[in-house]
Amino acid sequence: MANSNFVNPGRTFFKGIKSGFFYVFVSWKFIGKNKGFIKFFIIPFFTNIIILLTFSYISFIKAYPYLYSLLPEGNNIIYTVLKYIAAPLLAGILVLTVVLLYSITGAITSSFFYDLISQKTELIIKGSVKDEKFSIGMIIADMIRTFSNILKILVFLICLNCVLFLLNFIPAAGTVLYSIGTYFSLTFFFGFQFIELIMDRRKMTFGRKLKTAFHYKWTVCGIGSGFLLMTLIPLIGFLTPGAGAVAGTIFYLDSIEPAVSSEKRD
Repeated sequence: MANSNFVNPGRTFFKGIKSGFFYVFVSWKFIGKNKGFIKFFIIPFFTNIIILLTFSYISFIKAYPYLYSLLPEGNNIIYTVLKYIAAPLLAGILVLTVVLLYSITGAITSSFFYDLISQKTELIIKGSVKDEKFSIGMIIADMIRTFSNILKILVFLICLNCVLFLLNFIPAAGTVLYSIGTYFSLTFFFGFQFIELIMDRRKMTFGRKLKTAFHYKWTVCGIGSGFLLMTLIPLIGFLTPGAGAVAGTIFYLDSIEPAVSSEKRD
């Protein structure tokens, strides 16, 4: 069992969000005390930088000028307004595209290292962990598993947001409720991916993983919110997934696994 002195994960909204945010600091403190983690961050760090620069170059140096040139030309006020509106809209779409592609590609290419970080965290806390020998096959398996998990999450998110979109039809408060619902669905799944690493090693099905994480939904949202904000910090943001893997593993061992073990005994 993990050290229960790490964080007290509340299941109510405020306690859950608060404890989730604390896991950001817990993970960095844990990494600082265990210097062996650094080598696992090096390759993902530079890989993420290369991926982000590549997608940014393709999107804004190549795609943006080309797409903007496709807009209809004209000298009257209508064409001027159209281009005035389309420019920031096109830029916004490309930014979202870059973020999405960067997140997915980074997660897939570095999944093996994040799993190693999660395993090492568990090893330090528990003193033992079911380890697998390094092989190219294991790296490929990790990438395939991560890709499969991402696809399932994307499908679930799309379906959930379609349902949330109906909130917009509620007079006055609809848009606000939709924005709030979208934010918490995003932060939940952002935090969920960090906890999913250790749950995959427990051979949990996607449904079981989702149900387990939802039981601690506000803490998971807090973890997701904290690390989502951390991605905005220059350079440090590239280290977020690794630190998130540490936080998700500590949270699982500290709170979820004892509860799962207790259910099995009952």
